[in-house]
Amino acid sequence: MRKVKATRSRRGGTLVLVAVSMVALLGMAGMVIDIGMLLKVRGEAQRAADAAALGGASAFLLSIGRAAESTQVVTRARQLADTNYMAGQRIDSLSEVTVTVIYDSQKVRVKVRRAVVPVWFARIFGMDAFPVGAEAAAVADTAGSAVCTKPIAILDIWDDKDDDPNNNHLVDPSEDWEWDPGDVYGRYDASFTPPQTGYGTDLRGASRDWGRQLFLRDQGNSGATQCLDANGNKCLRPGYWALWGLPGEVKTPDIRAAMATCRTNSAFVDTAYQIHTGEISSVVGKPIEAMWDADQTAQWDPSAIDPVTGRTGSIVSFDFPDWRQSPRAWIMGLFDPAVAPTTVNTTITFNNFALFFFEGCSKDGGVTLEKKCTPQHDLYGRYMGLAQGSGPGGGTLTRILRLVE
Repeated sequence: MRKVKATRSRRGGTLVLVAVSMVALLGMAGMVIDIGMLLKVRGEAQRAADAAALGGASAFLLSIGRAAESTQVVTRARQLADTNYMAGQRIDSLSEVTVTVIYDSQKVRVKVRRAVVPVWFARIFGMDAFPVGAEAAAVADTAGSAVCTKPIAILDIWDDKDDDPNNNHLVDPSEDWEWDPGDVYGRYDASFTPPQTGYGTDLRGASRDWGRQLFLRDQGNSGATQCLDANGNKCLRPGYWALWGLPGEVKTPDIRAAMATCRTNSAFVDTAYQIHTGEISSVVGKPIEAMWDADQTAQWDPSAIDPVTGRTGSIVSFDFPDWRQSPRAWIMGLFDPAVAPTTVNTTITFNNFALFFFEGCSKDGGVTLEKKCTPQHDLYGRYMGLAQGSGPGGGTLTRILRLVE
């Protein structure tokens, strides 16, 4: 009888031990499930923070001034955060999102935090909920290269000391600028510290040249009416242009193909590229006509509000989701007038790349714009601000968005 009692006692102890172990095991399994769920929610918070930071940093590309851009950074970041979910519930962009603007470094930091994320099995241990959050930072970084560049290079603009009598830094109809000793040129810099004079800088007037019409080709620099200096080189006037190629590109057909399509190889600032001779009309005239035909109704409207930048003045009546996707939106290289290509210097080096919109060709000073360009036509475009960059670099009009934290 004693052996039976001992066996029953041991069996009872084993059952108690198993029961306690099962509770512990189930609690641990529950904690694993809760932790997995919390990690999933944190991943959702991180994705929301990443998207909001990148969206906020995109406001630095607007070139609308410090105060307005800072406001847009916060607005865009919150709007993007508001489209995301955590634990099945939409993020509240006001109470759960913190946006910090670090303007001098073109950085935005976004924190997404939900104070209460309910758990299930951790309640056994008296814990009903946990806070979950994530943080990200993004910058609109200056870029030293761009893709999809067009093979037409143009002069960056300068401060002309003797051909700008009203000193407004604009080429007025009555003025005939020419690069002379004493004129001042300074490439674009994000700090806009004088003597920065190129397109997009504060010196160039209101709105940093947004929508400024300019010659992409001046008939005075081609054909029988070509303006030449004492050395037989083209006169350096606004509208001076040059055909150029990436390494390995031959003038025809490679330059023609570069005009017609998107170059996948990057072009870099401060890098020398080969100049090709020839008229725009004979080398890339056909691709220009084809691009016009692909989006022939697009035009500049000075009263329209650009949906991306919020600026007054925009391209309207385009046949693409965004006018920036139109084949008539060109990334163009800008070069220093002091180092323009000549009969001796057969290479060109870019200080910047910027976005332009091709309006058309004209024989009558831009009154009538058409697709066909001949040596008797002027080729017109609009300066449309910063271009999308493709790699790191400093001091250019090309920008690239990237996460840094």
